[in-house]
Amino acid sequence: MKICVLAKSTLKHNYGGMETHLENLVQSLLDLGHQVFIITTSFKSLCEERSKNLYVFYLPRTPSGVYSKKWWRFSKDMFKKLNEKNKFDIVLSQSVSGYSISLIKPHPLMFMIAYGRIIDNIWNELYDCKNIIDYIKFFLIKLPEILHLYIYECKMIKNIDGIIATGETIAMRFKKENILVSYNGIFTDKFLPDINKKEIIRKKLNIPENYKVFCIASSLTKQKGVYIAVNAFNIVEKIYKKVFLLIIGDGPEKEKINFLIKKLNLSKKTKFVGYVEYQEVSDYLNACDIFLHPSLRIEGLPTIIIEALSCAKPVIATDTGATKDIFKCNQCGFLIRKRDLKSLVKAMLELLNNDELYILISKNARKCVEENFNIKDLTSNLLLQIKNIYGI
Repeated sequence: MKICVLAKSTLKHNYGGMETHLENLVQSLLDLGHQVFIITTSFKSLCEERSKNLYVFYLPRTPSGVYSKKWWRFSKDMFKKLNEKNKFDIVLSQSVSGYSISLIKPHPLMFMIAYGRIIDNIWNELYDCKNIIDYIKFFLIKLPEILHLYIYECKMIKNIDGIIATGETIAMRFKKENILVSYNGIFTDKFLPDINKKEIIRKKLNIPENYKVFCIASSLTKQKGVYIAVNAFNIVEKIYKKVFLLIIGDGPEKEKINFLIKKLNLSKKTKFVGYVEYQEVSDYLNACDIFLHPSLRIEGLPTIIIEALSCAKPVIATDTGATKDIFKCNQCGFLIRKRDLKSLVKAMLELLNNDELYILISKNARKCVEENFNIKDLTSNLLLQIKNIYGI
């Protein structure tokens, strides 16, 4: 089949959950022998990339990685041009990226890939407000933008054939009959338990061999809850001395998080890795023993949790958004309430003090991903659902 994908951002633009999912989904479609055409925003001087069955078109006059009037206009023009020549069988929209295409009548069979509701971003953005100036900017700039996109989302839902929700919890947020559920998936052969990688990265970062390593991987914003993890680590470190905290990612809160670490005298037990290329993420996940995801925001289905589980790492995560969909697997980690410092510390200590439990959860973690989040199986099942329902 010929499949067109509309995406405001790819992994070239930004390392995030939506972009990672898109990368994995497209590669899986290519592996199944389909042709994929991606229309996306500008990126540096790129205009077009071609490889076997994959065609990526960067729209040079559009702001990179964001929605804009130019994106709505030029993505529609590019789609019309490509569709006239290729006659697409399916159109996939990364969230509302394909809004302007949904207005074309008739259009090919079209689905929106949903990672959550646009309206949820109101609460997520509020988490990052630190002072009166931030709140003013939120109400004058960000709130109108979110509401504008929410209106687009509502209109788009009426004009497309169905929604592909990346989690069961996400599917429940939409009042539409034609909703397919297809989890965020990963290539399990790229995220494998690897002792050699563990040793190499620990040596590179000067982490003592006999230390237990906790890891956080996220953008460093208030809504990601990194402060809570640092405070929990501070308590754990006073009880269990041979521990280390690895922080992967970057963002506006880095300096303040670092200030907190220095204030708590944890500098020698903590390492900021910064931004890591996607191809190297599995290396750093293997370097840790326990993965922390203390998010405060309304999450979609966090791919990074699935990647950590695939590397056989027990995960302690907050029960927010669709995260609970991952933890339906039997004993693959701990799901705790947001801002619950006591429960976070308790889970961290339980994994440190109980070797049998740690080994059991590690095995279950890998098994969970192999059985439920293998992108190859998920993509094949998704296409089969579409074929059975829509006859394509």
